[in-house]
Amino acid sequence: MTYLAGQGMTLKRGAATGASLPAPGADTFTDVALVGSLKLPSDVRTVNSFKTLDSPDPKKVGGGFEDRVVSFRLVWDPADAVHTTLYSDANTASSTTARRNWRIVAPDTGAYQWDFVGFISKWEWEDVENEKEVAASVEISVDGTVTRTP
Repeated sequence: MTYLAGQGMTLKRGAATGASLPAPGADTFTDVALVGSLKLPSDVRTVNSFKTLDSPDPKKVGGGFEDRVVSFRLVWDPADAVHTTLYSDANTASSTTARRNWRIVAPDTGAYQWDFVGFISKWEWEDVENEKEVAASVEISVDGTVTRTP
């Protein structure tokens, strides 16, 4: 049996920004350090049901996917250039200019990965407590398709 372990999974941020982005293979990615937890994008399809006059049973029709979000917990390092860029992206007035390629890479030998375009739609500081790290809950709204390989 093969399974993926969480330890060693990496979140990577693309260098390019804006409305028109290069294909993920042509972008340059940088690891986002100090990610404490990560929620992968879900595949939840919208479903509508209806009834017809000739049957008491409901019929269902599937639509597109619901909004996809990648969320993660970031242990804040103000000296980390990627962290400060993420924070700037979260506070940009236009989500179009903050769009980036993103990549999540699993630690398996086949390098299972998820590629998608998205922008930071949530940056929420966690409570600051004595003897605890300063951290933020961050969400990336996925804009389009999530490609999984291999």
